[in-house]
Amino acid sequence: MKPSIKKRKKKHFLIKAFHHLWQIEQAIMIISENSAMDSKLSVLGKLDTEAFSDETTLLNEKKSLETHWKKTLRTTKHFGFFYNPEIGTIYIAGPLAPIFLHEVDGKKLGAMSSGPYGILRGLDFKEEEALKLLRTLHKGGYLIVVRAFDEELKYIENSLQDLDKSA
Repeated sequence: MKPSIKKRKKKHFLIKAFHHLWQIEQAIMIISENSAMDSKLSVLGKLDTEAFSDETTLLNEKKSLETHWKKTLRTTKHFGFFYNPEIGTIYIAGPLAPIFLHEVDGKKLGAMSSGPYGILRGLDFKEEEALKLLRTLHKGGYLIVVRAFDEELKYIENSLQDLDKSA
């Protein structure tokens, strides 16, 4: 008699890029309504620091962003900023924040020249796809990262198809 081996399901990542904030918020609403994914969502966005005339206004904007994303993602932690030389000031909200904000020799991983690219490659995204996602972020777009089982990811991807067309 051969012993049976149960194959464990693995979770994978889906990253979708959007050009508008309303698309990200709509995507979060769609995902939240159709699954129990709230705690497995992360959002990356670029903060246009040149749009702020002084440091106080910039700090207020950062606090406002943090409050907004913590409320939208229904989380009380996992939020931060880092400056990447190729992209600019990036914020991240959600469970992936600790990875991007992890410090190596006193510098945040996401702040390193190839940090965001390396993290996306580490999440098993192909080179071309990782570069395309980072270009969208550089142009002021947003990335939503979802971690789930394959069946859920397929369902989520299909649910978000219409948002791509409405850009």
